[in-house]
Amino acid sequence: MALGAPEQKDRDDKEKQEAPSPGRQNPILREYFLKQYDDIHSSPRFDAPPPFVDSFIDLQIDHFLSTVEEKLGRLSSNTQTLTEARSRWTSTPAESRPQLTKVFKQTLRLIENDAGDLRKTLSLIFVELKGKASSQPALEDGAGEPYAGEVQFIGDTVRAAEKRIRDYLFATDTTVNVGDLRDKNMLVLLDEARIVARKLQKRL
Repeated sequence: MALGAPEQKDRDDKEKQEAPSPGRQNPILREYFLKQYDDIHSSPRFDAPPPFVDSFIDLQIDHFLSTVEEKLGRLSSNTQTLTEARSRWTSTPAESRPQLTKVFKQTLRLIENDAGDLRKTLSLIFVELKGKASSQPALEDGAGEPYAGEVQFIGDTVRAAEKRIRDYLFATDTTVNVGDLRDKNMLVLLDEARIVARKLQKRL
């Protein structure tokens, strides 16, 4: 029985890899890529798309989700790096900070670009969502620590955006109505993170 355990684990891992993504059932993604198919092939709308069209939609959704996952991972990683960069910057004497300031600003620039890029990718699909922050983000007081409020805001906002993105696109048995996302939706959160990252670069 023990000898069969690794084989069972391999089969389980393979089944997990081959299991369809929950995102394939997202009605907004399916409608978007069905419209893409129609536009490319100038074909009439089907009451029920034939299997080859379904396969096209599935592949497009898988590629889209893979792209989002990659961009989201990069943004999250750079947000973590930002916290570490600020910590090193604040613990270093002012006369020794020039190189650390450069790293601090470079990380902020990456976050600005990553947040804007991910927001642009998602806005192609979720065209009904409000896409930009309507006002300047309100920042918490950093309790006297230089730039702590801004860095904390960026981290909290990116994590909130990531949760909304994952809940809507990646989670199993999750249903979110677009109408519920019109205010502080994932696009607005990403835009707020982008704005604060850009402003902090100018202050350093």
